[in-house]
Amino acid sequence: MIERQKQEPRFPSAKYWEQVSKDLDITVDVNVLVPGLEKLGPVPALLRDFGGKNGMIVVEDYDAIEMYVDEILEKGYGFSTVAADDCYCRSDAIEMLQDWGWSREADVPPWLA
Repeated sequence: MIERQKQEPRFPSAKYWEQVSKDLDITVDVNVLVPGLEKLGPVPALLRDFGGKNGMIVVEDYDAIEMYVDEILEKGYGFSTVAADDCYCRSDAIEMLQDWGWSREADVPPWLA
């Protein structure tokens, strides 16, 4: 089960990822502890349907995960450093998600096909 952080920190990119989730109708967990990788602390976003088999971890600063990269990959996650701001652009978000790839057996969203 995904554990959302109820307290700070609230990452600067949180609003961006919430917009991505709402506009593209995908699941994005924001300000979350990653299952099996709680030692990372909260991350800005986890997209469970993209990247590795367990999802794509999004961080704002690579230094935050650098020492855990091997473990992240071993546990079936992908990761990306994204310095997203509040300026949401649908076409840019879709392009990024296409690069990451759909990782589920469920139907691919029409905007991704």
